[in-house]
Amino acid sequence: MAKTSTDTPPDAKTAALLRALSAVASLRDSSGVGPHQDFVGMLRDETDRGRALVTASFFEGKLEDLLRVRFALTRRGKKQIEPLFDGFGPLSTFSGKISLSYAFSLIGYGAQHDLHLFRKIRNEFAHSIATKNFTDIKIEQMIASFYLSEKKADPSSLQPVQLARTRFSYASGKMSALLHASCSLINEADLSMSAKEELFDDLCTRMSGVTPLSHSSLDS
Repeated sequence: MAKTSTDTPPDAKTAALLRALSAVASLRDSSGVGPHQDFVGMLRDETDRGRALVTASFFEGKLEDLLRVRFALTRRGKKQIEPLFDGFGPLSTFSGKISLSYAFSLIGYGAQHDLHLFRKIRNEFAHSIATKNFTDIKIEQMIASFYLSEKKADPSSLQPVQLARTRFSYASGKMSALLHASCSLINEADLSMSAKEELFDDLCTRMSGVTPLSHSSLDS
């Protein structure tokens, strides 16, 4: 019989969530090393275009890591999995990885919403030869729509380009930490997959610092 979330003791779920949040807390150590710290460091000296491209590429890689762990649980072989990511496979694109990660409940709706915004912002830069920055009206509107955005940034104290960069940097840092925690959580051997799925959404809510969002509130 398939294991359901009710088969997992509440204490086990709580412990797993605390370990995932502890993994996030460890990222605050500026002296630490790892993919998250490398990512944050890379963004510091990048142009707006560079930040958009590097961020999207990094998040796409983290989603692929999550999906590969999820596929490993199905016991399918490399021969069945690799074509999904290669060439014109359904998971060869950032969009495909976001959509399937959400369908598998590896990320919550808020995370899915923001990842698609990161993807669209990347496309605005990648598909245009014109000089653009984060104050381009379309890009600025998307940055202002991040679920994981910095809510406390004072618009009156920053120039428009500084405000947009602050919001983008804050949202990208939060997303990196969230995906780091999700990678930690999916490797919890003692939890059923359904229990993990519940916790992925809980992670996004806890890390956003706001109340959970519904489809309608994000799409409005």
